Amino acid sequence: MAIAQVIQAAKIVEVSCPVGTPSWLPIVSAALGALVGGLASFGGVVGSEWIRSKNKSKSVLAAIRAEIVAMLGIIELRQYVAQAKNILSELQRMPPGARATYQVRIDGGYNKVFVANLENLGLLQPAAATKILEFYQLIQSVVSDVTPGGLLAEGQGGVQAFAEMIAIIEQAIAIGREIAMGDWQHVER
Repeated sequence: MAIAQVIQAAKIVEVSCPVGTPSWLPIVSAALGALVGGLASFGGVVGSEWIRSKNKSKSVLAAIRAEIVAMLGIIELRQYVAQAKNILSELQRMPPGARATYQVRIDGGYNKVFVANLENLGLLQPAAATKILEFYQLIQSVVSDVTPGGLLAEGQGGVQAFAEMIAIIEQAIAIGREIAMGDWQHVER
């Protein structure tokens, strides 16, 4: 409320006050009215923003969960872990230093929901954001190994490289399942 409006409101209050009312009372009354009105307006804006943030947090988590569920389904359907374990088993039966190739064609947009929501991860509780980042970092490590140019894709993977890749993908799957369970109400804002 502008100063001129406060003065105008004070004059109206002063005219309506009974005779003998202190001269400062109308000014204080007008100022308090302006303050209460301003606080109510501010509270509405803050409350609206809090609700919008909470809804966006839920949307981001739901979208990322859906992408993770889809990724886990593809990993299972295409039996990537079983194939890697078979190769590892074969390598273990070969002379030391033997190498094998394991290449997978993976679309560059396999994590497009995650990438699109990177700036929104801060809306999530730290525990949720941490698990999501951990999952995607582990998956990215495996993708780097099995796509063209990667250690396993280029036939440079021995027993240790395959064992590490299997351990990493199994850890990613475990974390992905935890995220996909959807029982994270306690970590959402």
